[in-house]
Amino acid sequence: MIYIDDQNLIHQAMHADGVYHVDVGQSEPRVKEVLLDGIKTPHVIFCDTNKGYLIKHKQAVNGNLIVENGDFIYEIIIGKVEVVKDVLDKQAN
Repeated sequence: MIYIDDQNLIHQAMHADGVYHVDVGQSEPRVKEVLLDGIKTPHVIFCDTNKGYLIKHKQAVNGNLIVENGDFIYEIIIGKVEVVKDVLDKQAN
């Protein structure tokens, strides 16, 4: 089993552009979704658009998150990572 150094990931997200962590507050606009090779990817906890990888909760075939001994199981996936930001359209009155 691989253990993830979450504090290091949080540090990266706080100090590098194009790096995001679910526990790091973001300025506006916020992350709306993460795409991996153009496909919306749910349950992402960390992604690096510069290096091209993400870490997400691993899911069973039925979509449930996999837990072992009370801990979530994660997977690291490599590919083209894109972050879509939630940009609200402002309408003029």
